Amino acid sequence: MNEVMLLNGGMRGRPCDRIDQRSYRCFTLAGSVFAPRWKDGGLNTLIIVKRIRQSLDGTLLSEEESYFLSNSRPTTQAEADELFDAIRFHWRIEVMHHVRDVTAPADRLQM
Repeated sequence: MNEVMLLNGGMRGRPCDRIDQRSYRCFTLAGSVFAPRWKDGGLNTLIIVKRIRQSLDGTLLSEEESYFLSNSRPTTQAEADELFDAIRFHWRIEVMHHVRDVTAPADRLQM
């Protein structure tokens, strides 16, 4: 992996009972060597998302990093922001599905 950071961004949100901070970093994978099965996969960008969650009084609740691969090649901050927004939107959908599964457990119904 080419360790040159292309772009980074950040976001700070405040759900009702905690403070969420996210930072995003984008790295080019140009020149990286992949295992044979991934060689033709078109992987161009590594995105690292760091999440820090704190209580309202500043107590650290959790800190984690997630890694995402993309076939796009952002060259501007706007293009990188599109990737960051896509990641956020994806997890919004996942959370919505989890809430639906918990509140309307249709998967448990047997017909």
